[in-house]
Amino acid sequence: MNVPGTYSTIDGNTNTDKCSTINYPAGNYCANYTRSGYSKWHLPAIDEVSLLWANRLSLGSAGIPATLADNFWSSTSMDDFIVYTVDWTNGNTNSTVQKSSTATGIPFRRVPR
Repeated sequence: MNVPGTYSTIDGNTNTDKCSTINYPAGNYCANYTRSGYSKWHLPAIDEVSLLWANRLSLGSAGIPATLADNFWSSTSMDDFIVYTVDWTNGNTNSTVQKSSTATGIPFRRVPR
């Protein structure tokens, strides 16, 4: 599924807004997610997913698995057919995953300072 304009590597919120306008399942799920009374979640951009991976051990108790044998979905498109993912076993960025495939995603929420 082509989601125009989802090329930001740092702004998953904007990417998710664009995904939501065309009923893209992962974007809709994250945009409508609510937990512990908090809303305004998004599907993270590739740099946000990489940041999650880099901090996965310290964040594990906050609901992010320290180990996950799967590609971790981002909201960043490479082109009309490919989406960037992070291999959760080693932190490598993948740019070969078809948008029509299945991967793990997690809602991401920015906390204002």
